[in-house]
Parts: sequence; structure tokens; C-alpha cells
Amino acid sequence: MNDWINNNLGRVHLNPQPPHGIQGQCVNLASSWSLYQGGPELMGDTAWHIWQNFRHPFYQVVTGAPQAGDIAFFLPNNPSAGTGSAGHVDVVVEVTGFGFKGLDTDWNQNPKSQYVNHSLTGVAGYFRHQGETMSTVDLTIGRIAYYALWGQNGQNGTPNALDGSLDADIQKNWVGHETNEFINTFFNAPQGDAYRKLAASLASEGTKLNPGKYIV
Repeated sequence: MNDWINNNLGRVHLNPQPPHGIQGQCVNLASSWSLYQGGPELMGDTAWHIWQNFRHPFYQVVTGAPQAGDIAFFLPNNPSAGTGSAGHVDVVVEVTGFGFKGLDTDWNQNPKSQYVNHSLTGVAGYFRHQGETMSTVDLTIGRIAYYALWGQNGQNGTPNALDGSLDADIQKNWVGHETNEFINTFFNAPQGDAYRKLAASLASEGTKLNPGKYIV
């Protein structure tokens, strides 16, 4: 997390252009943290809209105590929190005795990312990464990459990765922004495309794969 903070502290996060669904500097900062973790882009018109409507298996929605790394959402039009109609969102850096220290942007009309000490007043809740898991798309890519490396019969007699039997190892070793970037690069390369087509062909045969575990 420290690397991400060092890369973003003091930066101005401008609204990106379509087709991205991010609107507002504070949402852009939070989405940057989500993508850094290997999670989804936060899609919505405002921070409050995202809190109310955006759900993804990467995140658990929490309304209890914060933890470092949580994405915190603030109620809209709350004088205690100092928010407007769009609400607010930031990233929890450290839990304190009275609340938490967050990395915020567009707070108190400051466009640059800064540390802000918050109480829990006006906090609606948090998006919390549910642990070392991969999204369905990344898990599929991971299976295909393992298949590309070790072949149909696996490595040294281990099962074929495409049937889901190596998922625990894939989730343990292929999680995070660096590995997700690697497997996505592989997936989009000509070799990855060839293996994807092969995997789909094997899945359609139904004999070499477990249909209940294979994800297309």
C-alpha cells in the first residue's frame, strides 16, 4: 500500500474521459486504489451513487469498524462530514483511536491528494477486499496460463489446470496488480488467444474438463 500512497500523495486526480464510469476526483483516487489491488474500476456518477449501486465479488460491503485498505464512503449532504450531494469517498490508510486517517482528494476544495483525519461521523460504510481471491475473468486467464505452461496433463502428474483442480495454487500465486497485468498481457497476446480458443474447444468436448468448475 505504501508504494501506491507514495505515487498518489499530492497528486491531482482529474476526471477521466469516457467510456470510464469514474466521475469526480475523490472517486478517481478510490478507483485507482481498487485497480492497484487487482480489483474492478469503480463505476458510477458520484461517490454516493457507487455506494448505493455498485457491487462486485472483489468487495465485501461493511458497515462496522474500518480497516486499513478499506474504501470509505461518506453520507451526502452531511454537515458533520462536510459533504455535498455527491457524498465523498477516500481510502483508509490507518485506523486511529477516534476514527481513521484517510488519503483524500477533493477534500475541503483541495484538488491534491492529502492525508485527512476523520471521525466515524457521517461514514456510510466501506468496500473491503474479500481476501486473496481472483475475479472470474482473472481466474479463467490464470487457468489458461497454467495450461499453457504445463500442458494438458499438468506438471509432473498434477491435474490439468483447466478443470479447476489447481485453482488454490492459481489464487495463491497469481493475485495482485503485477500478476493480473502479466496474465492479461498473456491473454491478449496471439499465444494467449490460441490457448483461449483451445481451452474453449476442450470445454465443449466435456470429457477432459469438469463442466461445473470450468469458467468460459
